[in-house]
Amino acid sequence: MKKRKKRRSKTEGGDKLPFDDEMGKNQKAIKVLQRLFDAGYGTEKEIVNMTMDEMLVYAAKRFREYKAGKADFPHEMGIFLGYPLGDVKGFIEHHGRNCLCSGYWKVYENEEKACETFRLYARVKQIAMDMVRQGMGFGMAEQYQFV
Repeated sequence: MKKRKKRRSKTEGGDKLPFDDEMGKNQKAIKVLQRLFDAGYGTEKEIVNMTMDEMLVYAAKRFREYKAGKADFPHEMGIFLGYPLGDVKGFIEHHGRNCLCSGYWKVYENEEKACETFRLYARVKQIAMDMVRQGMGFGMAEQYQFV
């Protein structure tokens, strides 16, 4: 029986390949593109050539259809709001149930990173509220270090 060679992971030894980040971004873009394609935004080529305004106009149309009872909720809204794609997909697949945690959105993947983001949002919100209480305008926000 022939032994299989152990495959080295691309990060074995602590070295990250220089193209890993770019590949990850491309894979995420492909997944977002697929989600928008599945939601009816057009062909892949049409979606790639759409402006953000055009995408938002179509999203608004889908939302109006949902409100009129003519379509399902347009879950791709989560993508436009900046929710992680895995959480948007998880919400759809689990029908909004069985999340790992929830805060500004329901989390289905990478709970630790989401909780870190929720804490950052809470900090920014508190700073903004303190600024308003002190009569400061948001133009003065650059004096605060949020991260």
